[in-house]
Amino acid sequence: MRKHIHFCPTKHTTYQPRIKEFKCPKCRAKAGDFWTYGAPKGSYEHCVALHDDDKVVCFMCRYETTGRAFAKTVQTGKSLVVCPTCKGKGAVKKK
Repeated sequence: MRKHIHFCPTKHTTYQPRIKEFKCPKCRAKAGDFWTYGAPKGSYEHCVALHDDDKVVCFMCRYETTGRAFAKTVQTGKSLVVCPTCKGKGAVKKK
């Protein structure tokens, strides 16, 4: 039987935070205290990647931001920069 592969046509964040990297910048709550909602129109309904326009909310302190801003916060906190070799498809430690 042939498997169908679905590709999400909407824009995802350049850096995709791992589950363990989901920590609230305000109260330091862990991944289990976060919720994402508001996937952009046209996105694949089962897409697990973080979209630029997703809403990321911490249930502990009610901190709310976009997927893009959250990914940027995590990336900056880990001292990661855009990879010059692959021109934006990945991130490397800042030298």
